[in-house]
Amino acid sequence: CEVPYELYRLSFEVEELCERLFVIANKNVISDAKIGSDLAKAVRPGCISNIKCNINQVAEEKREKFLLLLK
Repeated sequence: CEVPYELYRLSFEVEELCERLFVIANKNVISDAKIGSDLAKAVRPGCISNIKCNINQVAEEKREKFLLLLK
């Protein structure tokens, strides 16, 4: 669950960076930034699904952070 959790968490940073590019970037980069932002959003449901499928294989003491994401 660690990898999909990290990917989920980092996707917000990627989305934020891409959205900042909308404001400061060259006009030729804006469409790339939009695609990056959309992909960052699109990865999240898959990460959550992966965590749900594998949560029972995680040691009890490590489950808490993953369970918080699933709420």
